Amino acid sequence: MTATAGRPFYSVRVAHGLWDAIDIAAGLDYSPDGIYRPAIETRMRAFRAGRTQLVARILLARAFTSTQGTANTNDGELALQLAFAPIARLAVFAEGSLLGTTDFTRERTAGFAQGGGGVLIALPGGVSLLGSIAVLQGERGHRTVGSSGASIRF
Repeated sequence: MTATAGRPFYSVRVAHGLWDAIDIAAGLDYSPDGIYRPAIETRMRAFRAGRTQLVARILLARAFTSTQGTANTNDGELALQLAFAPIARLAVFAEGSLLGTTDFTRERTAGFAQGGGGVLIALPGGVSLLGSIAVLQGERGHRTVGSSGASIRF
């Protein structure tokens, strides 16, 4: 289970490993702007060499809004993450992703690119702390996004 707080979403995810290299997750994202977004996600390790690994991530979600005049949308994300663990309990990562949102109308369909990085610190007892920062770039401008949180393994 992972819980994060940040911009644009506060998130809770529960993930389950299927094999050594694949896991699936279900989660809920919440934005103070009144957006609720249930999501499913899968992560697949494409490559591992020593302390370095490359992971592909796919997320599909449905965004619901409580704000008048704002449409519900379908969201998707495709990402590649390169991680390196210089020591056993510390990993740093860089990630690039393509994001899209649509309600299948021209007015509410948009694509974005995002690049960022972060750090993960594994504490004893199955608890990890994580933080990330990224820049989201789209056709309507850009903004900084980021989050921090904790993950618990059980």
